[in-house]
Amino acid sequence: TTFTRDGNIYNVYHDPGTPPELDGNQETDEDYINSFAMVSVWGSHLSKDDGVMWDISPNSIGNVSEESYPENLSDYDSFYDYYNGGDSGMGYSSNPITNQSYETQEVLRGDYTRVLAEFWADGPDSETPPGHWFVLLNGISDNPLLEKKFQGTGDELSNLEWDVKYYFNLSGVMHETGHGTYEQGLLHEHEGTPMGQAVSLGVHESQSRMWENMVGRSREFWHYYIEEFKSCFNHLPSDLSVDTVHRAVNTVQPSLIRVESDEATYNLHIMVRYEIEKQLVNGNIKVGDLPEFWNSKMEEYLGVTPPNDTKGVLQDIHWSMGAIGYFPTYTLGNLYAAQLYAAALADDSSIPDKIAKGEFRVLLDWMRSHIHVHGSKLLPADLMTQATGKEPSSDDFVTYLQSKYTKIYNL
Repeated sequence: TTFTRDGNIYNVYHDPGTPPELDGNQETDEDYINSFAMVSVWGSHLSKDDGVMWDISPNSIGNVSEESYPENLSDYDSFYDYYNGGDSGMGYSSNPITNQSYETQEVLRGDYTRVLAEFWADGPDSETPPGHWFVLLNGISDNPLLEKKFQGTGDELSNLEWDVKYYFNLSGVMHETGHGTYEQGLLHEHEGTPMGQAVSLGVHESQSRMWENMVGRSREFWHYYIEEFKSCFNHLPSDLSVDTVHRAVNTVQPSLIRVESDEATYNLHIMVRYEIEKQLVNGNIKVGDLPEFWNSKMEEYLGVTPPNDTKGVLQDIHWSMGAIGYFPTYTLGNLYAAQLYAAALADDSSIPDKIAKGEFRVLLDWMRSHIHVHGSKLLPADLMTQATGKEPSSDDFVTYLQSKYTKIYNL
């Protein structure tokens, strides 16, 4: 199928068409409901207590006839085995090379489907593929031929600085995990309704920024994970202390790249982008002027000038994909995160001690009951007020930064 947009031609190998929606049309409503229900049914197969045995050899898997592939959503019922799982594949009677029949490979359906689910979802215990990136990083970092230059340029870094920077680059996964906890905490019975949807991007970012920063950069978090961290990087000194790592991951300094910045200067990066967006949308600057305008704002707010556009105006994906106005949600997320975390601590002061023991459930459950389950029932500001007992403000964020960095820098 060929599509055109903005004068450009896009060739799509297989156009699945418009996905079904709950739009009042009985046919598409049923397609939507059936598709989501089948996911739930198949999800029940993941249990280790499922008990059903499957032959996963080529005897039983594959060999789907071309004419049996669904041409529209209504054909899915006959293509997939709705209740038992699998598709209409008939398997192969023999190996086409040896002409010998295949040996059966009987396994528990629950085991097989959990392996598939973890493979595609990149679960916490999976290796490559699809990509447990720490396995790759450790192998690369331990190679004696590696020059440990950040992003391949500049002076070589010490082993500690290299590990901290790249460990935290990869630990952006904590940020995305925060987003994931919000989506998982929405009430599934309200899927497709406002009650089953996140209330705003700002609140969504509060969940990611809280787990990334309030938890992931805390001393308690590193108290629990320090030994595992050292075991991943065998060249680190055995006496590497929690305080040393904690200071390293909370270093404050001007930086060129937003996602590498610290908590104290991060919002300055957002201010740069927000001011540029306003000027761009209002027609006061042209796209061709962006690099120069960007550099001037970086110098004004952070005192640094990008050496090239890669480390300057081109570093984010947001504008190129049309997400104009998204950046302020990160700052809102920072403010919301600090206010929510402070409220959670006020309700249960043992949360930091539990984090130091690797126990995150209390904090997660607090977010579940105060934020996640409410979906879009309330406006963001009203949800924050209900959850924390006061209207949204920057007070808790400022207090959080002052308290944290006063201790780290002995101010």
